[in-house]
Amino acid sequence: MFIELKDKSIKRLSPVKAIKAKCLDCSGASKKEVRECIIQDCPLYPFRLGKNPNRKLKKNSVSTTEKKSIGKVEHKAVLETSLFEK
Repeated sequence: MFIELKDKSIKRLSPVKAIKAKCLDCSGASKKEVRECIIQDCPLYPFRLGKNPNRKLKKNSVSTTEKKSIGKVEHKAVLETSLFEK
């Protein structure tokens, strides 16, 4: 699927993003309506949020929330060690 941008250029969408665009079109461009969609028998329903539910995470992958919490811990540890070294 292709989409025309404001500057009249054309951009090709990935299949999942094309489905998300179709869901936005169906819901009257309301993200809230897409999230709260009641048409569960629609074949696009599992993909409506722009994620592929069939895609599995890699075994060693770290989620975004885990990355954020790890980053906070590492940052805190660096601050604490730099304060005690002086």
